[in-house]
Amino acid sequence: MLIHWWVMDFGDRSRGYRAESGAFTLMDPQGAFVWGVDLRLDYTVEPEEGGEEADDALALELQAEDLILGVQPGGIFEVRHVRTNERVTYQARRDQHTWVVDELTRLPWVEPGPDPSAPAAIEHVEVSLELLDRGPLADSERGQTALLQDARAWCIEEDGQLLVVREGSDGGFVRSRHDLESGAHEPAALP
Repeated sequence: MLIHWWVMDFGDRSRGYRAESGAFTLMDPQGAFVWGVDLRLDYTVEPEEGGEEADDALALELQAEDLILGVQPGGIFEVRHVRTNERVTYQARRDQHTWVVDELTRLPWVEPGPDPSAPAAIEHVEVSLELLDRGPLADSERGQTALLQDARAWCIEEDGQLLVVREGSDGGFVRSRHDLESGAHEPAALP
């Protein structure tokens, strides 16, 4: 089990604000400690680097991210070292009766781009509508005010007729088409 620890030291006031460090530990299936790396002050911005305001901004940024970047088969895992701005890959393996963790690579940390599998952003499109006519929706059997009463769904079809879906007495759904000009309606088959 790979664990990320966020360590906040409120006792170290040498810079006038808290010191923040990171640590990663690896535990075996029985919960025994296997390996660890202590990244002292990894999440702390020093006064000459921007001070407390920059430190708070970094903390907010890091809290929104997962600093365990990936876990792969074969005991391979990647973590982010913030202060050195690196993506570090390690491999844990069992060697006879002990665990061995080797550092495989250190690459520059690059902020990931947008996820290509994420849904596309919804584009806001402004549409202007023109009022062509005004009048009640009429139904020769149900009356003017009841045309959409009890409707589960409705739409205006390409031919300008209103399609209404209602729940039937048998619990199923009943569709009807309505001519908006004459008020006439007829049953419509369900697909």
